[in-house]
Amino acid sequence: MRNVAVFLIIFAFLLVQTLIGGAKQLYCIPTIGILALAGLTVLWPGWKAPKTISALALITTLCFVGYVLARSQMAPVNYLARTHMYIVLGCLLVYLLTLCFVNENRHRGMLIIALLVSALAQVVMGAVQFKRGDQFMLLPWVQRIDDWWRASGFFISPNHYSGFLEIVALFAFAIVLWSRWPIWGKMLTGYVGLMCVAGIAISGSRGGYLSFAAGCVALATFSLIAIRKVEPRRFMPALCISVAGLVMLLGSALWFMSKSEVIGKRVQEINDPANMRWQLWEAALTQFQMDKTWGTGSGTYYYLGRQLRHATVQNDPVFVHNDYLHLLCEYGMVGAALFLLFFAAHAVMGWRGLNALAGRLEQSHMQTSTGLAFQIGALSALVDYVVHSVVDFNLQLPANAFVMAFVLGILANPAVQWRRRAAYWPATVSRILLPFASLAVFVVALPRFPGEYFTERARMFVRDAKKPEDFDAARSFAKRALEYDKINPFTYYYAGEAARIQALDDKEKRQALNEEAVRWYESGLRTFPYDINAVLKLARTFDTMGLRGAAEAQLTEAQELDPNLSSVYSYFGLHYHEQGLLGDAADQYEQALELNPNDEVALMGRKTIQEQRAKARAEALQMRKTSGDVEMPDAGDDSDDVSMEEDENEDAE
Repeated sequence: MRNVAVFLIIFAFLLVQTLIGGAKQLYCIPTIGILALAGLTVLWPGWKAPKTISALALITTLCFVGYVLARSQMAPVNYLARTHMYIVLGCLLVYLLTLCFVNENRHRGMLIIALLVSALAQVVMGAVQFKRGDQFMLLPWVQRIDDWWRASGFFISPNHYSGFLEIVALFAFAIVLWSRWPIWGKMLTGYVGLMCVAGIAISGSRGGYLSFAAGCVALATFSLIAIRKVEPRRFMPALCISVAGLVMLLGSALWFMSKSEVIGKRVQEINDPANMRWQLWEAALTQFQMDKTWGTGSGTYYYLGRQLRHATVQNDPVFVHNDYLHLLCEYGMVGAALFLLFFAAHAVMGWRGLNALAGRLEQSHMQTSTGLAFQIGALSALVDYVVHSVVDFNLQLPANAFVMAFVLGILANPAVQWRRRAAYWPATVSRILLPFASLAVFVVALPRFPGEYFTERARMFVRDAKKPEDFDAARSFAKRALEYDKINPFTYYYAGEAARIQALDDKEKRQALNEEAVRWYESGLRTFPYDINAVLKLARTFDTMGLRGAAEAQLTEAQELDPNLSSVYSYFGLHYHEQGLLGDAADQYEQALELNPNDEVALMGRKTIQEQRAKARAEALQMRKTSGDVEMPDAGDDSDDVSMEEDENEDAE
């Protein structure tokens, strides 16, 4: 049954990486469902409890995981909190399986080989994207919305793509240096590791460059520590070779990246004082002040980040781009303290495992150890993510979080007994918890999959609609989704969008469709009152229906929810523009363009007002000329133009 568990974990890893890293709940749920099946394999008779599991690591993990799950159940917006709940359940399953079931080097090696194969496929995909520069994605219904040259593989983000390749590359190099794999296996593994380095380069992830460099230094350091313990006479030569190897690796990488203009520019921009992350971190710290002890709740940065956003941040700040600050603002000092205990326990156990494995290698008078290779790779990956988590949010993505759970499981159970008296109870507890974690997935996650599927279908029909029937289909799928999940705010939003957009072209049913759109938006706002997109579209629908007072009330609420979003002011400008209040509309458009010079609604609105004013000036001048009230000025005299503009401003007021 261990082989079955391993194959199920491999299948889950490959599936979630193919499905854009599980970035949506729709793609995360099937993965944790497969992991839940793997969790049930421990019930098979004949299981032997390993006595190499760290009790401290297990206890701190359960405390941290239990707190996150409890806080997710008390979140202000239940639907948004589900993402963390699913990720934590999946990580817990992978972690416990690695601890008590996938605890032999043979089975862990199978998982690592699967990660190597997956990484190679990711690099090939990334190379195609980098060469074509068209953000090609495997899934036709999931597309990147940016126009960057940066490779992202099967992931939706280049940063997550880099975060995955970093872990695999470090394991690959550790295996080449320390494992007992055959020479041909080490050569292939080393080749994949070098391909991962190339993949990291074309990702354009500056955080990836820094963290991978830190991981390589950690890999060299831990290897030197092991060499000094196993064979001290080789330490100095190994030190020289390590320094030379690091210089060659990093130098070759820099040379390779300098050959590309776009990559070279990204390297030069690593130290970027104007980077948006500073503003995102500032908003997270402000959010932390709202509830320092417990945090504002799981998923709250999704909308509080908008409310607290800096004026220069116009992209949707869904994540803090710093896993530590994201944890701090949503889970408070209690969550941060539990995380520090959890991290410290695994770092200590990883260090003890390294020394124990090196000591056993010394006693055996051998020079290589596959278990030591895995331990050094895991410790190096941990250092890598300690650095990368400062500038990105890899642990908010299921695919990378699950791989890190596997890494932490290796650290908590290095498969070597490092003390004389070892207890079986951590393994027994892990085995008991696995079926309960699987049951939780079957109860709280899998039943919601149909709702997520039908909501995604509704989104696709709205996005790709070409005929009225497509909007009808979108609302039909939304209604089917509500049969399975009534608190998904995006279901209501896509249905409202379908009705609102269809109303624009259907004059006969316009009123009925607009009224239907209002009902959908209002229903969605009852489940997620802070949804700025739904509020703006509801305001727009009210304007279309001629309900100016209701529209203005929604726009005022939008300003409170997201005071520095350019779209709020451009929609306000459109609201005034349609009422003929050109002065007020122009002010709102200018405010929007100060926040975002590329705001299309504001640009078009300002252009329309300029054309209207120019036309009014021309008509006024023609009337004066016809009536003979004024003398036409010379070509170089613009005094009448100034007076007419003043008259128009007075009329607008």
